[in-house]
Order: sequence, then C-alpha cells, then structure tokens
Amino acid sequence: PLRHPCHTLTPHSWRIIKPVDPVIRNELWHPVHEVYWVFLLLREFHPTNLAHYREDLLGQLPPRSVLFAGTDPGRFLGTLFLEAQTNANVILITQNVLADTTYEDYIRDTQPSVRMPSVDEANAAFRQYIDDVRSGRVHDEDVTVENGRVSVEGVKGVMNIGSQLARWIFEHNNDKHDFFVEESYVLPWMYPNLSPYGALMRLDKHPVSGPQDDPAKWQRIIQNDFAFWDKITSRFRERPELWADDFARNTYCKMRCAVAGIYEYRGLVNAAEKAYQQAIALGSANPEASFRLANLYMRLNRPGQAIQTLRQLEKSFPAGDPRIELTRDAIKQFESASRTNAPAK
Repeated sequence: PLRHPCHTLTPHSWRIIKPVDPVIRNELWHPVHEVYWVFLLLREFHPTNLAHYREDLLGQLPPRSVLFAGTDPGRFLGTLFLEAQTNANVILITQNVLADTTYEDYIRDTQPSVRMPSVDEANAAFRQYIDDVRSGRVHDEDVTVENGRVSVEGVKGVMNIGSQLARWIFEHNNDKHDFFVEESYVLPWMYPNLSPYGALMRLDKHPVSGPQDDPAKWQRIIQNDFAFWDKITSRFRERPELWADDFARNTYCKMRCAVAGIYEYRGLVNAAEKAYQQAIALGSANPEASFRLANLYMRLNRPGQAIQTLRQLEKSFPAGDPRIELTRDAIKQFESASRTNAPAK
C-alpha cells in the first residue's frame, strides 16, 4: 500500500511534489490502489457483517450525497459498493489524500458533478494555510520553512492541508449536495456543522444549533443515536460468528468513536462518556477509543477513571505488542499529572 512520504511544496507553484508508484505516476494509480485494498479488506469481513456495513455506510444517504470517507473500509469498500450498483447516486471522496494532485484529477474525471478546486484555487488554499502557520495563527510542527522553501512532513501536516481542500469542496458544493462524514482524522472546522447520522455524521450547510440553544433537539438526537448503536451492538453479540469478526467490530468502534467526539465538542459529557464506552465495548483493542475517553476523564479531573481505562486497554493487547509500552508510558504520564494536580492536604 502507498505510504505517506515526505511532501514538499515548491515556493513557485505551491503544489505538492509527491512520489507515487514508480510505474504509475498519474491519476490511474488511484483505481489500482483501490482494487488492491478491496481485495485485502474483503478477506477481513464476515460476509454478513459486510452486508450490514454496506447498508450502514451507504443505505441511508439521500441521492446525490457526498460522503467524505476517511478509513480504509469506508473509502475502499465504499467505492466497491458504489461500483457494484448500477444506479449508484452517492459521491465518495476521501479527505486523506486530497493533497495529492493526481487524486484531485481522479475525482475531477470520475465525479463531474462535484466542483473540484482548480490549480489556482488549490494553490490559494495552500498559501492561506502556510500563511496561517507562518503567522502563528495555526500551529503545525510538520510544516517547516527554510530559505523560502516550505516542507510538509508526516501524516498530520498532509491531513491539515487536505482539511483545507475538503473545506473548499464542501463550501463550493453544499448548495447542490448533502454532505456526510466517515471520520479518519478529526477535522476541527467540521465540528460546528456536525450531527450524528446513523453510523456516520451529517455535515450540515450551516452550523447546528447547540444543546444550550435547543435542548429538545439534542435530546432527540441522543435518544435516536443510542437506539441505533444499541441495535448495532446487539447485532454483533447475538451471533458469535459476527462477534468473532474483530476487524468489523473495530471498524464500527472507529465510527462510534467519531460520533462520541461530537458530544464531547458540544459539552455533552454524559453522552460522550457513554458513546466512548460503547466504542470500547465493540473494539476493546482499538487504542483510539480508550485514549479519547481517558483524555476526556483527565479534562474532567477524573484521573482515576482515565488511568483505569488505559489499564484495561493494556490488558487487551497480546503479549509482546509494542502498544503495551506506549500505553504504559501514557499511564505514567497520567499518574504524574494526577499527583501534580492533587489538592494539598
């Protein structure tokens, strides 16, 4: 699979110079990449879980919707599901590689109903982001400027630039298309416009009124959301062969974790805690859910629960797993922070 190499922006064009496959150096790389990953992922899912996943990912989306699919299953299996439909009417774009100009070309050619940024418009988005980093308005340690040359290294830097392009696509297309998100990395600009939508998140054209302004609305949202996820969890637990599919459970764990982030952003602490716990119950060995819940507990000054959450995570890893040491290091940091912040006697 294609990894994220070092990306360099030239000061003249501000375009990303990105090494791709040594044989395929244009937009044709992306369908090849998709086919490769489809074959890998089809081996992971139990057939019944795969059918459920197709319905949960795409089945409830309105016609002409745009789905920002972030995870490998969301992007690659979502593409497979749509290609298999003769009347597919959902447009799938992954926010993860929007910084790759060949991917922009690929979407431009395969999804003509979506307006993609021109070279000049994409360059303007890059320049704005780099200006924000230079001015200190945005902090990104993956972006360095030396002798007028801007370098973007690492996944975070690439995702931050892709985030700007995803925002451009959203702002220039939301008059004609509904937008939905299957999250990989958190894109903070989306949060004011996000609300739960089944296994996904809806990205509304306008900011969503908060729970302080419309508590009845959020009560309905929470009630419907937890009813949906209770059904998902029961579906796995009622059939041992489906529960044994760790990959599927971790896929849903990731989606549940993303929705929990909406509640955390909105200050709905109880709903966020419960949603993170649901995510952990589905995929106990998924570090993201446990770490996000532990960080929530620390922000709430509940270090004991944060540390216990990570200790449970540590126990879920097989012997010799390198994530054990990383989790232990985090536990030590939390314990140290707890002692530092403890009230004087």
